[in-house]
Amino acid sequence: MPGWNEREAADSLVLLAESVMDAVKVRSMADHRFKIGQTVFFRPRESRRGIAPLNYPYRVMQRLPEARGELQYQIRCTVTEQEFAASERELRPG
Repeated sequence: MPGWNEREAADSLVLLAESVMDAVKVRSMADHRFKIGQTVFFRPRESRRGIAPLNYPYRVMQRLPEARGELQYQIRCTVTEQEFAASERELRPG
């Protein structure tokens, strides 16, 4: 910017970057398909040892940030009380 020194320009870039990061965080948490407390069914994309049977219902305990480009959830089996993270693609509405 004309008339700015390097320090002012750097400070402006930091503020801009922080604003963008905040907007991304808000957007990704708002984009979750399932609500906390909602019942879902878990269908893993790949085999997972020690996971409760697939026909058991699960409850969404927490919405998690993206991992590997996919929204994540902390879910708990309503029968065994086993709890773990699952991607949105692995869940179906209950």
